[in-house]
Amino acid sequence: MQKKIIALAVAGLVSGAAFAQSNVTIYGVMDIGVYGWSGNNESATGVVSSGLSTSRLGFKGEEALGNGLKAVFNLETGIDPDNKGNWSSDRQANVGLTGGFGTVLVGIQGSLSDNWHGGVSEPMGNISSRNLMPAVVGRFSNEKADGVAYYSPIFSGLQLGALYGTKNDNDTDTTSRSAYVQLGAKYANGPFAAALTYARLNEANYEDPSHDWTVGATYDFKVVKLFAAYELSQNVGTARDDDNAVYTLGARVPVGKAGTIAASYSQADNDVKDTDTAAWQIGYEHALSKRTTAYASYMRLENDDAGGAKPHSRFSGSGFTTPTTDESYNGVMVGIRHLF
Repeated sequence: MQKKIIALAVAGLVSGAAFAQSNVTIYGVMDIGVYGWSGNNESATGVVSSGLSTSRLGFKGEEALGNGLKAVFNLETGIDPDNKGNWSSDRQANVGLTGGFGTVLVGIQGSLSDNWHGGVSEPMGNISSRNLMPAVVGRFSNEKADGVAYYSPIFSGLQLGALYGTKNDNDTDTTSRSAYVQLGAKYANGPFAAALTYARLNEANYEDPSHDWTVGATYDFKVVKLFAAYELSQNVGTARDDDNAVYTLGARVPVGKAGTIAASYSQADNDVKDTDTAAWQIGYEHALSKRTTAYASYMRLENDDAGGAKPHSRFSGSGFTTPTTDESYNGVMVGIRHLF
């Protein structure tokens, strides 16, 4: 009996030592808001997830392998709390190695622009003006990819990255995709940050590939933080000869110790004549604690003479029909986000 107790104690010590070599973190976001939109002689109200940030639950960790080498993993699922709490698997599911050479990841992961451009082109997270427009630019650069990525070490604030994806989980055209390549650079030092990415997409249904360039920058003057971004998508559309561009300007202004006013404006210029779209929003965020933020935002979407865009269904549900003529939409959203 005594030998069994000693054996169990030794086994416990050994397993405890093995567990201590690994570091696993459970994290998540719950963000739910109430929206109301009107336009095109229609209106829509409802509850929506992911106003400031996408609701999610994730596990990430690392294990020291020796000589500065570590194994890392990230398993993350999106959560749709306003739709019976449904979970989705279109976020992170990857494993890799990190060390002095940088980081290599294999599996489903954010593209370089998905990982880097949010911080330099979205003054108010998901409900920033650019995201209010539905699919007016590159449909692959800011999505998730299933493939291999490399991130270099950071040299004086500069980091380089490369990604090869075999498909895009959020793209309705995944069955025709043959290759997806992205290259990029990110710089962050003091009050200034910027990111530049290039993506190339080959599809079996088209002879010429699509190209997508994104560049964004932000500078924090303390009294105001300014944002600017530009995205150019080439060889898009069914004719495969259209170039679409989106410009974004924005700002964040601190108000007192806990408040922030955020505003942004985006203009989409399409090759097709008179189908341009503009969106802008102004909102307020209030930090109730380090992890909990309440927010409210006014949003507006405007179409050109023949523009046919409606507010992105992510923030307006599916209550609108596609307009056939010049239409404008006004919307509000109020919500709360909690990080854990």
